[in-house]
Amino acid sequence: MTNTLDKIKPAVSVIIPIYNVEQYLRQCMDSVITQTLINIEIICINDGSLDNCLEILREYEKRDSRIVVISRENRGAGFSRNEGLNIANGEFVIFMDPDDWYPSENSLLELYTNAKLNNALVCGGSLSAYKNGETQYLEYPYAFANEGFIEYGKYQYPFFYQRFLFNRNMLTENDICFPEYKRFQDAPFMIKAMIASGKFYAIKSSVYTYRVDNKAVNFSDDTIVDVLKGYIECLNISKENNLINLHMFIANLLITNHYPVVKNLHSSNLKVHSMFIETLLAMESGMLGIDSVPLCLYNFFLNDVNYEIESSSAMDLASMDALLKWLRYMEHKMHGTPPFDQRVPRFKAYKSIFTAYKNILMSKNIYDPVKDNFMELAKKHHIHSL
Repeated sequence: MTNTLDKIKPAVSVIIPIYNVEQYLRQCMDSVITQTLINIEIICINDGSLDNCLEILREYEKRDSRIVVISRENRGAGFSRNEGLNIANGEFVIFMDPDDWYPSENSLLELYTNAKLNNALVCGGSLSAYKNGETQYLEYPYAFANEGFIEYGKYQYPFFYQRFLFNRNMLTENDICFPEYKRFQDAPFMIKAMIASGKFYAIKSSVYTYRVDNKAVNFSDDTIVDVLKGYIECLNISKENNLINLHMFIANLLITNHYPVVKNLHSSNLKVHSMFIETLLAMESGMLGIDSVPLCLYNFFLNDVNYEIESSSAMDLASMDALLKWLRYMEHKMHGTPPFDQRVPRFKAYKSIFTAYKNILMSKNIYDPVKDNFMELAKKHHIHSL
């Protein structure tokens, strides 16, 4: 690059967190450095990769002065994106996953040109997906049939922020960054950015190719806890901004995508169990158009909440309070008269929780002022064993 160009403020900062993707990294980097929008900076954060990613990045860094390589211990993709955002100089920023690529040499030029011509704080294009060796061209909300401004209040979709160009000042002035969750950082970021901009300019062209085959996730206990934190954040934001469709979408996504994972983990990790209850409590039944949290979740907890509680002394008070809070909330929403076939498991759930709570209090030899409330509830539900 020429010295003159080096002194010009970059039009776009491309931020790429990188971790163990050596087999895909060259394709990603080649698609960036060959963009016809020349005035860009490319910030690559090697997030503690154990393969040859750093060597590949150093190779590209020598070839192209627009590339900045940061390498450190593993801190997660969210932390890495924030690190890149903090040092970015571009008028706009765009984020990229290291196993994806730009399908056209003009992807960034189209986004930047349309953002400038239309005075847009956010500009996005269509998404294509690469799966089983084939590129698939998608439909709305992943793609746009027409060009023009779209109000986020009408769009209300929270994913694939990678195909959007964001005004950097808008992000920094509104303190918008990625939560440092192990997973599910993307939705809170995109929702906040879209709310701040109010609308975005859409173009029809496919500007980003998402590799589906390399996105499998092994959910550990800590990972699913972070995922649930992301759900809670999205649910709360959608409530605060009255984004009803988004709230419903997030709630349904929890049920269809992550509920089976939580169900498999809940019996061995009380923290997962408690966090899932907090997620349920973040759902606003009025926005969901129903009288209670989805019935399948209600049935699940009433039938399965008895997992090893009766003999467990490891359950902490916070988890116990969360369980009781949720059960009381559900009873209120069901007007105290759930269907007959749900009354027995509800009774068992209450009894298990009360018994475990009492055991904890006795084992710790403490008096908790909440105990009186529990005893009153025990009488209400005829749990005489307490």
